[in-house]
Amino acid sequence: MKYSFYSYLAILLCGLTLTSDLARGQGSLTPPGPPGPTMKTLAQIEPRVPIASVPFNITAPGAYYLTANLPGTSGRSGITISSDNVTLDLAGFAMIGGAGVEEAIILSGFRKNILVRNGSISGWLGVDAESGSNCTWEDLRISDNSGPGLVAGSYATIRGCTFHGNTGAGISAGKGSTITHSVARANQGNGFSVGPASQVTSSTASHNTANGFVLAESCVTSECTAANNAANGFTTGVDNVLDNCAALSNGVVGINTDKGATIAKCTARSNLADGIRSVGNSLIKDSTSSFNGQHGFNIGSASQVSGCDSANNPGAGFVGGASCRFTSCSASGNGSHGITLESDGSVRDCSASKNSQFGILAGDDAQIVDSKVYSNGTGLQAGTGSTVRGCSALRNNSDGIIVSSECTVIQNSSKNNFNARDAAGIRATSVDNLISENHVVSNDRGISIEGAGSLVARNSAANNTLSYFFQAIQFAGSIITSTNDPNFNLPWINIQY
Repeated sequence: MKYSFYSYLAILLCGLTLTSDLARGQGSLTPPGPPGPTMKTLAQIEPRVPIASVPFNITAPGAYYLTANLPGTSGRSGITISSDNVTLDLAGFAMIGGAGVEEAIILSGFRKNILVRNGSISGWLGVDAESGSNCTWEDLRISDNSGPGLVAGSYATIRGCTFHGNTGAGISAGKGSTITHSVARANQGNGFSVGPASQVTSSTASHNTANGFVLAESCVTSECTAANNAANGFTTGVDNVLDNCAALSNGVVGINTDKGATIAKCTARSNLADGIRSVGNSLIKDSTSSFNGQHGFNIGSASQVSGCDSANNPGAGFVGGASCRFTSCSASGNGSHGITLESDGSVRDCSASKNSQFGILAGDDAQIVDSKVYSNGTGLQAGTGSTVRGCSALRNNSDGIIVSSECTVIQNSSKNNFNARDAAGIRATSVDNLISENHVVSNDRGISIEGAGSLVARNSAANNTLSYFFQAIQFAGSIITSTNDPNFNLPWINIQY
């Protein structure tokens, strides 16, 4: 048989490959040394220290964990942490106290970087970590202790914890702390007591025998609820921020803040006293307050309130101190006034309706602009030196607009204010006012000027029982009743039709 050149080449390559493999298979079969250990140590498998009984003192950094539910011993604390940099995992087990026991967990000396998590603590004096710094507490259920649930130190982090039925505050945290997704209920004290410059989010305080949340100065609280607490829902120091919080059915004030507060998108409802109260210099926006036992909003001086609604409170809807500014607010169905404010305040683009007394009641030097008052006991009243401009007063049971002296009342509409006697669309009770460019329709009296020396011009009146009433000498333009009157085109006339 003859082979081609390519067949010889293939046979040669296969031979070379086989020779190479045989050469490699002839290495030494002697082991390099004795076999080494293959099992892991217990420390490698579980690099944590078990705690099988208490009392137990942690004296070195590291990780520790419970191996079972642990009962307490009378006269002793459960676990004492005497080192920094400790992680204690309750592993889902419970530390169960008893008669005469002390704290379930206590820090000995000033400690930092402690983490305690995942378990239940009940029947002790609580947890004492007041001397801690930068400690974390998470996924704990701390209940029915004969003292505060948890006293955390400064810069603490509390996540996903529940504090229930403790004889004291549910949780007390020091300055710079962060609390989130936690619940404090039915504690015999405050639900949450939080130090300065702390943050509380997505947490609930309910049925505590004191306040729901007590917040020191410069705290930020968001998406929290305080309900059915015996005292205030929220009590804060100066310069606090509350965002998207709710205060419901608390025994005193719903939200009670010191000066410099910012309150946004909050709700206060059915609290026994005021719904929202602030000392002053505060910013309150886009919030509601209704069905509270006293005023809806009780706001101190130099505050700004915008986009808020206050309804069905037996007191006033809004009470403002001196130099307060109300913008785009609504007050309805309140037992006294809709909006009341002291001197040098302003009300702009607001509405007040169905309030038992005044829709708007303002002190001296007020600015009431582009606002609407209707179906109140009296529409609006402003003190000396005030300006009422561009407002509408409709269907009030007494006067539509009342001013005192040295006021400017201009470009307003006042209609159907009537009590079958002498309710006026616009009434000036004293001297030296400017009453101009107003329109009064279907009132007992259209414009009633009861003090001397006012300037009354460019007004129009229709269908009033008495369109113009001047009790004393005024500077008034002629009253024109027909377009055929030769004075009809004069610039200062008043029109009656």
